[in-house]
Amino acid sequence: MREGRHEGPIYTLDMGQGRPGITLDNHCFDENVFTPSNQPLFNLSASDIHEAYRHVTELGAEIVSGIVTYPDLAEFSFQDPDGNIIMVCTCFS
Repeated sequence: MREGRHEGPIYTLDMGQGRPGITLDNHCFDENVFTPSNQPLFNLSASDIHEAYRHVTELGAEIVSGIVTYPDLAEFSFQDPDGNIIMVCTCFS
């Protein structure tokens, strides 16, 4: 994560050359109170779901749902520090 050149705590996740980034903004300067969604609005891809879960847990994130495995993918969700729910997925080929 790198902090952007914006007023306030706005962070941009670089998703690779030629790919759109993901920008997280905690909206602390908005006039209205920001309420995060209670559902994931996007997901991040991980090559190893168990390693991703371990990493997120070590960072101290609140786990919303543990690893759930389906025939073609596995996923889990966690809350970022601002209360946004983020899903992490691993697809099986």
